[in-house]
Amino acid sequence: MNQAVTKAGFFPRLGAYLVDSCILGIVLFCLKIPVAFMELAFPDAFIFGNVLFHYDIFDIFFYLLTLLYFVLTTSITGTTIGKRAFNLTVVDKEGKNLTFWNALYRESVGKFLSGIFYFGYIMIFIDKNNRAFHDYLCDSSVVYTCRFKVVKKVVGTQIVSQKSEVSQVTVPAETPQVSENLYKESNTTPQSNIVAEVEKENAEVSQEENE
Repeated sequence: MNQAVTKAGFFPRLGAYLVDSCILGIVLFCLKIPVAFMELAFPDAFIFGNVLFHYDIFDIFFYLLTLLYFVLTTSITGTTIGKRAFNLTVVDKEGKNLTFWNALYRESVGKFLSGIFYFGYIMIFIDKNNRAFHDYLCDSSVVYTCRFKVVKKVVGTQIVSQKSEVSQVTVPAETPQVSENLYKESNTTPQSNIVAEVEKENAEVSQEENE
């Protein structure tokens, strides 16, 4: 796996956030259904009263659950489900995953400050490194992560045609058995070995002619 250092722009990061928001929205909606029934059954219960400003206990719980999702995924894997879909990862200035506390600071205080008039997110457009305000606070960057596999494919008919062509050009007429043997082995011998065998047998033929 290779990691590229290309910084992700605004729209890929926005797309990743929308994917994460949809996933979290579905999960939180499923959790809020039983809470809504409980509130209808017990409207005067203290757990539904305001605890922090106009937020009740469940509002705080759902916020902490959302925050925990971003903090854990960012600190452990370097990416969220949404970022993984867009091939993005969050790294520190050394190219490593953020620590738990650094990720917590980035996702809570950092994004809260970036969300004020959204100026912290607008910075991605104007910053040469495509970093938001919370990225500068935590020395982090969102970069593309390239994953690729090297696949080696050997096409038998192609090797046969190339091998037979080489043998016809390089093998003298007085040694037809060499060309015939190479053609028989064309379905099993890699192309690199074909050229080596041809050169080896040409050298032997040249040595015999000199003698």
